[in-house]
Amino acid sequence: SSGFVRIDGKDVCAGTKYADNRYYQNNGVFVLNSNVAGIKAVENNAAAAKLPDENIQCCGPLLILNDVDQQQADVDHCNIEHPRTVVGVTADGRVLFVTVDGRFENKAIGMSTTMLQELMHLLGATQALNLDGGGSSTMYIKDRGVVNHVCNSGSTWDKVVERKVASILYVK
Repeated sequence: SSGFVRIDGKDVCAGTKYADNRYYQNNGVFVLNSNVAGIKAVENNAAAAKLPDENIQCCGPLLILNDVDQQQADVDHCNIEHPRTVVGVTADGRVLFVTVDGRFENKAIGMSTTMLQELMHLLGATQALNLDGGGSSTMYIKDRGVVNHVCNSGSTWDKVVERKVASILYVK
């Protein structure tokens, strides 16, 4: 991940700086404080680091905030269908983790970020944040293993080859 990360009050990753034209990639944070989840808007990793929250994952683009769709950048990253991983929070505080498969012709094409906003609304999210996409989009469930079709190099629809990633959202 290129985003700032804080776990149990300890900053563990400062994130990387992108050129101005990639601002949309780190414009939101998933936060968790005393088992209460939320999503907030930020300008960048440095702004995320100034938040008081106990647990923070900075990512983007931010999709939905306070039940309002957030403007998506007019770039291929947002406009083209890709595999996606997203976290959402409903009005009653439930947390939704969704992984969308893609890049498998005639099986799964993925979603644009606008399509992802629509899906998250249908699932009841009033807040949503895109986490990562492409070959990094992997959903793993204890005792079941990987439950989606990972499109990483070497993967096929029926064979999973996981990508090494810098950060994850872990629920126990």
